Amino acid sequence: DKSSDSSDEAAAGMKNTATAAEQAELRMGDLAANGAAPLISKYEELRKKWQALTDDKKRLKFISDSADAFQSLGVRIGSVSEAEDFLVKSTDKVRQALYARAEAAAAAQVAQEEYEKALRADQSAKEEEGNAKRRALQKAASVAPSTLLFVKGLKSPMTAAEYYNGVSSGKLKLTNNKVSQARQDAAQHRRNAQSFLDYSEKKSSQARKGLAKYSNGKQYHAPTGTGTHNGHAGTTGTKGSPSTDKKALQGSLDWYDQQMSTLRKKIYATNDESVAEGLEKQYKELEQKSKDLKVKIGIEKPDNEVKSYVEQLQDKLREAQKQMDNATTIEARVAASAKVDDLQHQIDVATKGEVTISAEVEPSYIVKGSEADKLQSYH
Repeated sequence: DKSSDSSDEAAAGMKNTATAAEQAELRMGDLAANGAAPLISKYEELRKKWQALTDDKKRLKFISDSADAFQSLGVRIGSVSEAEDFLVKSTDKVRQALYARAEAAAAAQVAQEEYEKALRADQSAKEEEGNAKRRALQKAASVAPSTLLFVKGLKSPMTAAEYYNGVSSGKLKLTNNKVSQARQDAAQHRRNAQSFLDYSEKKSSQARKGLAKYSNGKQYHAPTGTGTHNGHAGTTGTKGSPSTDKKALQGSLDWYDQQMSTLRKKIYATNDESVAEGLEKQYKELEQKSKDLKVKIGIEKPDNEVKSYVEQLQDKLREAQKQMDNATTIEARVAASAKVDDLQHQIDVATKGEVTISAEVEPSYIVKGSEADKLQSYH
């Protein structure tokens, strides 16, 4: 019974689709767990070290020495109170945000894999359609042109010549169970990919919000002279060294560093909130003047140039995503995907991981010809 066979095949196809979706979910879970492990481990390591410190002097040194570790978690810690909040008071929120970041990356990777599977399914459908077309043409050519052929899906028979011309011109579309299943698989993989992309965007937003209060400030570095400062002077500040004993020329970078170092000490030494606010305002003004000088002499680029560079990368990323969507072969798709990954990495480096652009949805399979021309023949 052919109808029974078709029903069984359809049911089997639905089961396979469900299994594929479940497998994608499991893979995302594994990737998320593997991605979260080093982040959570690094966070717990910092927490343990922080809780062992006994005074603010040691805590400030720890904050400065751990700048790279904080950056690997996507945060910048600027004070003892901020570190205490990040490492002690808000541990649950921080852990959730770090895990959300890992989930976002995992979902994006699975989405890319689902797109690749969709492309392979499309390719299989096209190959099977080509095979069906060759078989149909051979069948039509093996009989006299005037021979009537009864085509499944058409009410009236057609001559072998009409059938041959219809198939060769593409007006008569050929399909079979393999083609239909491949198209269903491709469509399901695209739906899966879009679902994972939506989830990735949701988790990225959750991670950004969870760490926002620790990502917008400046990382604290120990003042010049403690041996842990990463500034331009590069001195350890031993007794008698020019960086600590010699008065810097007013308006120079060294002078700004010395003035800001003095203000920092006053800020940490006072318990008067209004005094601290006034000192903080002075500190920010000096910091801005120092930055302006660095831009003027070419040490740093102005903010608008940095933004322009990121915007250029984003434009390139969008173009690469379009190329990936329009790729017609597996090889082209993989090459375009690698380009997308490289551009996204450059954006992450330029913005310290704060910008992510989700890939666009893969175009649906397009059937050529008008609705009137979409005649089907089962062979």
